[in-house]
Amino acid sequence: MKTRFMLFAAALIMSLPTAGRVLAHCQVPCGIYGDERRFEEMLEDTQTIAKAITQIKELSGTHDANGHNQLARWVSTKEAHASNIQEIIGQYFLAQRIKSDKENYVDQLKAAHGVIVAAMKCKQSAEPATAKALEEAIHDLYRAYEGKEPVLGEAEHAATHAVTTAVEAAHEAHAEHSHEAGHDHEHAAH
Repeated sequence: MKTRFMLFAAALIMSLPTAGRVLAHCQVPCGIYGDERRFEEMLEDTQTIAKAITQIKELSGTHDANGHNQLARWVSTKEAHASNIQEIIGQYFLAQRIKSDKENYVDQLKAAHGVIVAAMKCKQSAEPATAKALEEAIHDLYRAYEGKEPVLGEAEHAATHAVTTAVEAAHEAHAEHSHEAGHDHEHAAH
């Protein structure tokens, strides 16, 4: 009975949305790290956040159950990816990689804090600028951590392009919606 309970508990924990990601790095310490992979993952999460913001803006005007369902799912997705970034910063960089005996320790802490705050702002808002600010904060952390400018690999370049595209699309959608709302208001006045 106790064995079944332990197996059930382990399965439950591993099925949680972020449990697999948080446990992905062991903290044994194993000495095996993938800093670049973590930066790429955070930028991919940022890309997803930007896409979610675009979808949230598009779906916010819907009045049917399916639209509301999709809206809720995109909000949840945005939250999960912002939380993953915060967990990477806390569980990987702050707990294991940023060392207090390094000369750039304070700069790295400030940059890591900037990423955590930018991710929090993505949770609080559906404004495209928050995703762009998060991307910039991740690049700032890269500069402080690596001591050099980010080298855009394929994945990182795609993520950066996607965030910029999503921000531009959201601005265009907002402008169209504002323009249409203005026409509807004019027609209602006549």
